[in-house]
Amino acid sequence: MSKYLNSFIITDDIIKKMEEILKESRTKEIELGFSLCKRPDNNILKIGEQCVGGECSVSLPERCEEKDDIYVGAYHTHFNESSRPSSQDIPIIYKRGLACIGGISENKIRNEEINCYIRNVPKDIESTYRFKDKLVFIRDRIERRKEIDKFVKDNF
Repeated sequence: MSKYLNSFIITDDIIKKMEEILKESRTKEIELGFSLCKRPDNNILKIGEQCVGGECSVSLPERCEEKDDIYVGAYHTHFNESSRPSSQDIPIIYKRGLACIGGISENKIRNEEINCYIRNVPKDIESTYRFKDKLVFIRDRIERRKEIDKFVKDNF
């Protein structure tokens, strides 16, 4: 049965391919993956370019096989780790917006699992931090102004 991930639809065929690649990854002890793409007229995910990595990483191109397809993210494996994002994965998930990771399950009932992650913070995080810094600056100026007013009142 297809899965829904926000506005995206992950079909059974893609889930099956993710599971196959995870098994292959664990057998070969290397990271594997593929880009996730969609057609312009729908949000059904499809497999883009496939890649073979090494023992600790896989580089996935941000492109699709078909000309009109739109790149939306990637799937890759952690053959000897959990399916939680590594410290290297987090900025990539942020940049791409969608990442699915296959890895060893932390649940004792299942041996393997696949999890998908979607960015849910503003794309322009730098402006968010600049805004926060500006608020801190204004708060500090107000605090200093209160201290000055209190000093003047107490001493003059």
